[in-house]
Amino acid sequence: MGAGTSVHFRQKISARWNWRTILDEALSRTDIGAERDLAERDLQTDVWVTHPKYGRFNESRFRREIGLTDKLLDEIKPRIQKMTAPDLLESLKVFPPGASYGNFESVVFYVWRDGNKMIMEELKGRSKGDLETLRGHTNDLRVVFTDAEGENLTVGNVVHRTLGDTHW
Repeated sequence: MGAGTSVHFRQKISARWNWRTILDEALSRTDIGAERDLAERDLQTDVWVTHPKYGRFNESRFRREIGLTDKLLDEIKPRIQKMTAPDLLESLKVFPPGASYGNFESVVFYVWRDGNKMIMEELKGRSKGDLETLRGHTNDLRVVFTDAEGENLTVGNVVHRTLGDTHW
């Protein structure tokens, strides 16, 4: 952005990419700090295994991180079930067009990945009329967080699929 770009516009763009979703809210809870610290730490008693695709990894840590992820997502699920289709769409964890990210071990990764899956599944259950309100987002190029090996989805792709569009 050039020197002539207004401060308000830059703040608006910055706020759009730093949007705090319901998933981020779940992760920022202060009452889970100790549990999260324990989940994301390698312990002496942990079991390490070799996965044919990923190599050696800490299976015990993975189970702790997934356990906390499931707990956090179970707690926000009732709120997600009450959201409108546009609110669900804006609750997806997204990044600017063209952004890339790698796989990483942490509760954040699993909450973003699995939370986005949960939100997209919830969208499928909305009425056709509620879903049609999303039509204005079919060209939205924000990248939906999946995982580094997953499909490169944009918000527009999610909308088209949810609406049942076959060609776009």
